[in-house]
Amino acid sequence: MKISIFAPQASYSPEAGTLFLFSRYLRDIGYLPKLVTNNGIFSILETDVDKTWKQSVVPCLACLGEQKRLAEWADSEIDELSKYLFPTEVRETKRWIEKQKAERLLQLEVKGLNLFELAKESFTSRFGMIIPDMNNISHETMVRRLLLSVSRMLIASRRYFNHNSPKLTFIAGGQDFISRSFAVEAVKHQVNPAVFSWEPSARAVRITNCKTNESVLCEFIVEDVAMLRPEPKTWPEEVHAEMQTLANFFDISQYQLELPMAR
Repeated sequence: MKISIFAPQASYSPEAGTLFLFSRYLRDIGYLPKLVTNNGIFSILETDVDKTWKQSVVPCLACLGEQKRLAEWADSEIDELSKYLFPTEVRETKRWIEKQKAERLLQLEVKGLNLFELAKESFTSRFGMIIPDMNNISHETMVRRLLLSVSRMLIASRRYFNHNSPKLTFIAGGQDFISRSFAVEAVKHQVNPAVFSWEPSARAVRITNCKTNESVLCEFIVEDVAMLRPEPKTWPEEVHAEMQTLANFFDISQYQLELPMAR
């Protein structure tokens, strides 16, 4: 069974530690989760909020480095998202967004998906309001940048799922435009997405099976997986119990371990 994982903000998102912990656990019981890396196809990123929403090379490289570090710890292969977006599409999406009138931006759709609907949480985190004032140049500029990024994310995600067809994909976040777009395309391609999201009130990570809309809380939180050795046999019993609970939640068994041995 193919499994992919997607943590576009790497360890900058509080749920990433739990996601990579589970990924390493799955590796240990016979599965091969592959990390899809966000490696710079967007005009803006959620992590830019701490940098006045101005993207630069340094934070991009830092985030990519974090994704690779976590993948190495979890013993996961890497698949770069940028290879699923062609250079011509980068230019075409830019021209398409630039030519749109401001009053039409909030209604723009791609294959039946409203682009701003996927980006509104990211907009709200920047301006503290749900509906942009399109007479405000700052709002308009931000909306254009977000919609450009969403349109590229949908193209890259669509091509990724067409080429790889994982059965499950585990996603960190779920509210920002990158993870939301990835999850939406997963559903359209009949891939079951599961979202790992931080729940402050419970101080736990909520894992939601988007196919059934059921969820479970994981109360074992690790800020940095490097605090644990990557060999699951060295983990405390409570960690194993939490990971087994998640595996049961998704009906994931250890049967794949037995197949190579039987041969």
